[in-house]
Amino acid sequence: MPTPIANEAIYSTSEQYGHAPPLMPVPMMLNQFGPAQSFYQAMPPPNPVAVTPMYSHAAAQEYCDYMFNVGFKQGLFSDITVTVPTLEQTMALHCLALSRSPVLYRRLSESTEPSMELNVSPAVSVEGLHHTLGHLYRPLTHQEIVLLLNDKPAVCLEIVDVAEQLEMDLTDFVLNVVSNSLEPANIYFWLNALQPFRAKHWASVFEHRLVVCLCQHLATQLDAFNYEVRSNNTYISSSKLPPFTQNVLDLAQVFAQLPLEFLKRCLGQPDLAAGRDPMQRFEFAKQVMAIRQRQGNDDMSVALRFDNGVINVHVAKKPSIRMTQ
Repeated sequence: MPTPIANEAIYSTSEQYGHAPPLMPVPMMLNQFGPAQSFYQAMPPPNPVAVTPMYSHAAAQEYCDYMFNVGFKQGLFSDITVTVPTLEQTMALHCLALSRSPVLYRRLSESTEPSMELNVSPAVSVEGLHHTLGHLYRPLTHQEIVLLLNDKPAVCLEIVDVAEQLEMDLTDFVLNVVSNSLEPANIYFWLNALQPFRAKHWASVFEHRLVVCLCQHLATQLDAFNYEVRSNNTYISSSKLPPFTQNVLDLAQVFAQLPLEFLKRCLGQPDLAAGRDPMQRFEFAKQVMAIRQRQGNDDMSVALRFDNGVINVHVAKKPSIRMTQ
């Protein structure tokens, strides 16, 4: 006789149990203990644990590198064309990246044209423009600015100029890096590099930092003006001033090489000898003019000027004397 399958073995009653199947167990009466609880009511699941998304700087940098290399450098998937007439350059760029600049954001919001014209200063090179616009795709790092400062320092000022025009936060960042590199050996270079941008706001800020570097940092570095010449608001005459030290003469040599307009600004600075008598600055200015005269630049004179009770050093051109017959 064939072996019955499992279901047949369980429910076959004629052969194993005779007349009727056995009674099933009576279920427990739980009503007397209150309504039955489901499994989730009796043992609720634990509260979900809030998982903070892990921020990966490496992943963010990889994303920025992709945007910079594929989007900016190769111009793939571009949705706007930017033309720079002064540089005769046309670039395939992306509105989303350009909108990081407040100026470009406003222009993009006001127009739906697939092209844009961007005017920059004639003193800005293609490299300076590319560094600035590339910052919108992948931010420049401090190390990159330092490397650029050592290799092509003038480009740093071009970046600052375009960044200020586009209202980018890159302006202060680059200016701070450049300012930290100021020293007597490179002051003349920065003064010459600054000339094309003299009318710009950022240029006046940077020029002030050059003045501070010369009048405070360099004077401190050379240990110039290290003697007291003032007592209780009583000014000491020049005849009572101690003789200039070699350190002061070295500082005068540096000042004598400065462009005339910048020299006038430095000599008129009270911070040149902070907390000292104006007569000291006056005598120092005369020493600078004497050096210029020996170099063949005998067109300026120095004098003391009284402005509302305050004594200042004033540098002006010598009046021309016309001989009459």
